Order: sequence, then structure tokens, then C-alpha cells
Amino acid sequence: MIIGHGFQFMEPIIKVAGEFPDTKFALGTGYKTLPNTCVYDIHLEGGGYLMGTLAGLMTKTNKIGVVGGADVSEIYRGHEAYKHAAKQVNPDVQIQELYTGDWRDAAKAKEGAITMYDSGVDVIWHSGDGIGLGTVEAAKQKNQLVMGNVADQNVLAPNNVLSGVVYNWTPAVKQIVDDILNDNFTNRDEKFYWLTVENGGITMAPFHGLDSTVPDEVKAKLTEVKEL
Repeated sequence: MIIGHGFQFMEPIIKVAGEFPDTKFALGTGYKTLPNTCVYDIHLEGGGYLMGTLAGLMTKTNKIGVVGGADVSEIYRGHEAYKHAAKQVNPDVQIQELYTGDWRDAAKAKEGAITMYDSGVDVIWHSGDGIGLGTVEAAKQKNQLVMGNVADQNVLAPNNVLSGVVYNWTPAVKQIVDDILNDNFTNRDEKFYWLTVENGGITMAPFHGLDSTVPDEVKAKLTEVKEL
């Protein structure tokens, strides 16, 4: 089994997999498959919906933001769910959005997030990688709230990181390995393995030291949303 963790490995995997039909390949996000390959991906719309619910209820200015890197499928789905959820719980909320176009451009993300905060935004969610570090740094500099992605980022700014989406790849990778061991991999009609809220692949980071600032009714709403 060979894993390419990122959609940038899609074309190389498709090329090489055709030359080695007895080897199994797993691609982290993407859309092309062969009989001996699969894609594992994240229903980021589930995480985005939770973050949008939290942002929409926690904002005091009715202005929130979201910062992403490349405008690709899973990130787009996450952002759209974030915006939709925020509007569902707070119809008056105004939402600013930035795609830097590059996962690593922390400086551009920080600059964009600072602009959002300066315009009255008081909560921002980011959708990962280097741009996330820039967004968290902006929140720390402006002493505003930010929500992370991929991992619990509280350690980066304990007074500012409210929560975030945490990925747990175990459900998807374990199912892939089990299918290979059980000779079910190449027979699957569905070549996609998903992380979801339901299977524990998507969770929310704890509020840590900011727990007392989150009203009980907000926590109750998040619990309700998780169970939908």
C-alpha cells in the first residue's frame, strides 16, 4: 500500500498505479481512481457547519470571516457550509471570505485576516495549513477570536483560539487497510472513503480556557447540530 497525502499526488498515482496493478494506492483528496487506487477525503462541510454555527452565535459585531488557501472541492464545501450555518443561526450576520490561492502564504492570510478584524469582524475560521498560522497570528495580534482546522491549535494562541475542526484520519485509513486485508479493495464499487462527524473523523477542538465565555445555549446548539 502506498499513500499520497494530498491532491497534488493524484496524477502521479494514476500514472504509477497503472504500471503496478498489484500494489494498492490511496490518495488524500482528489477524484480520479483506478481499480487498485482509492481516494480518502473529508466531509469538510460537516466541520464547516459546526464552525459557522459557533461563529454565528458568538459574534458580538455580527461580522465574521473565513480564510482559505486554494479554492478546491473540500475547502469550498467547508466554506459554503460555514456561511450557510452562520446565516441559519444569525440571519443578520455579515460574512467576509478570502482565498489566498496558496496554502503556504501565511503572510497574505495574516494581512487579510487583520483587514477583516479592522473592519469589525470578531470571529474568523480558517481552513488549514500555512495560511492558518497567519490567521491565528492575526487573531493574536488583534486580540480577537479565531477557529482552527486540521488540529487543535489552542497552543498557538490560548487566549484567542476558541475551537476548531480536528481531523481524525483513523476511520478512513483503517477501512482502507481492512479492505485490502480482506481482499475487498479492488471489488468496491465506491472508491472513496470519507471522514465525517458521524464516524468520528471530524471533531471539534475543546474550548480550553475560553470555555466559560461560551454560553450554555451555544453549547446546546452545537450538540444539536452534531446530532442532525
